[in-house]
Amino acid sequence: MILTGILERSLGNFTCLRGYASLKELAEISQANDTYQRALNEQHIKEIQNYYDFGEYLFFPEVILGYTLKNDDGISLAMNTPFLEVNKQKNKSSVLKITHAKPAQKIFKDLNLTSVEISVPQKVFFRIDGNHRLNAIEKKLDEKDYQAPFCLIFFSEEDAGYEPNHFQTLSTNLPANAKQQRVLFHYINSRGLPLTSEENLTAIFSKNQFTDDEIEKTFGTEFLFAKNLYESIDKDSISEIEQFCRTSNCYASFLKKLCKLLITLFSENNVMVKNVKIGLSRANTYLFENEDIKNNLSENLLIAISFLGIKEDGIVLRQFIRWIKNKKLYEVKDIDTQSLIEVFEKAYKTELKIFVAMPYYCDSMVNDYNAVLEEASKSIREEHKVNIIPYPIMKNSGVSRDLIQDIFRKIEECSIFIADITDNNSNVLYELGFAKGKEKDCILILNEEKRTQPPKSDYRNELYYPFTGYKSLGDTLKTNILQILQDKGYI
Repeated sequence: MILTGILERSLGNFTCLRGYASLKELAEISQANDTYQRALNEQHIKEIQNYYDFGEYLFFPEVILGYTLKNDDGISLAMNTPFLEVNKQKNKSSVLKITHAKPAQKIFKDLNLTSVEISVPQKVFFRIDGNHRLNAIEKKLDEKDYQAPFCLIFFSEEDAGYEPNHFQTLSTNLPANAKQQRVLFHYINSRGLPLTSEENLTAIFSKNQFTDDEIEKTFGTEFLFAKNLYESIDKDSISEIEQFCRTSNCYASFLKKLCKLLITLFSENNVMVKNVKIGLSRANTYLFENEDIKNNLSENLLIAISFLGIKEDGIVLRQFIRWIKNKKLYEVKDIDTQSLIEVFEKAYKTELKIFVAMPYYCDSMVNDYNAVLEEASKSIREEHKVNIIPYPIMKNSGVSRDLIQDIFRKIEECSIFIADITDNNSNVLYELGFAKGKEKDCILILNEEKRTQPPKSDYRNELYYPFTGYKSLGDTLKTNILQILQDKGYI
């Protein structure tokens, strides 16, 4: 295998061979030095493979490889010139065979044309930059290949500071971990000023640059959706969002990230755009009304608020706002949007159990209580989308250890405890004490139709709600349950 290119000393420092070669061949003759290379990202490799397959606009900067010259190569770096000095006798048995060529045409006489022949294909070079690109082509099962630019940097054994083979990778005899390679890897990957997402997207969304089909095919559906929103949203209708995005320079990137989440909800662009406009206006109103959130807003939190303002016509947005306010989650920095939404929805969908402690009157009255409680719970579920479920009130008036343990378990698991304190029933008082010890939210009610005596001192300092008839009972339960849910941030 032969690499051919132009040999020069880059910026008066490292001697480099620059040229073009097969990507598959470059992969075949090189390997990563794991002591400084990043761990491979399989998703990124898959994206590069898709990029190879896509073909259009295919371009990569040069792959950068390294090689530390050893004494037995018969090759050394010439002082103050880019040329490699080759001991032809020693070089015959070397892994690398270096040849300098003189161009036939005078116009190219100053070009230092050089070829590097690897006698037996093996991984003799280290990958300094381009490891994912080479891994992606290595793992492709088809025969598709590309000519790509490369840069081969020659390092001096004397400059390494130790024996080139002191550290070996992949059980080979390859030199590894020259400090120069580490430095170059750092400079290549950290010193360049990357194009910000906003700058990149603004260029893509510029009018008359790409058709919708081109954007969707080249960049993806979320880019197309975001572009159409970018062009059509009236910023005056989302003044709070627009102000934040302008201050943070993230308007285009905010729309693109939001659209990536929304693709799971909408398949048609026009439907999504319409719903997004309504949802963003809804989210904007909540930001206007909540200074504490607005003053601590981050792009990821804004995306979450906007997403939930759009999803299901914004039904859950109020709950989400209350939730993050109660938990003060808006103070968390660099919060992940997807994780935040998932945690909220998990908490939001959790069953909220209601337990009722009451004197045993008769089966028919227990049935009536159960019916009233279920009706109130159903109404709350439908109106506020809160998954609240009452435990059926037991009809068994007997006492057993198993029954008591079951009662304690249910009280411990419930979110709201309701106690009918009519006539100071001792069992109810016992269960109420247990519930208070577990710091449950308690609602005390008193049936005026069944009352034969006033509440005893145990109840006198508690807030309780008298009722007459089952309609009054239903209204009382619903009002107080809603108040607790509101205080807890569920509605």
